[in-house]
Amino acid sequence: MSRVEDRLSELGITLPQSSPSRANFLPYKRSGNLVFLACQISEWNGVPRYFGPVSEDYDLA
Repeated sequence: MSRVEDRLSELGITLPQSSPSRANFLPYKRSGNLVFLACQISEWNGVPRYFGPVSEDYDLA
């Protein structure tokens, strides 16, 4: 186990299994200090949790 996995285990935190890929694409592309995301969805244990664009009121910084 890695240090991160050990620490999560100590804290009693269990992460869900990652979902299988639904398409053949690069999930992100880094250009300098920018990261461009493509087709990412928020899933927890295989169930989508959040939908739609990020609101202008939400600070991504």
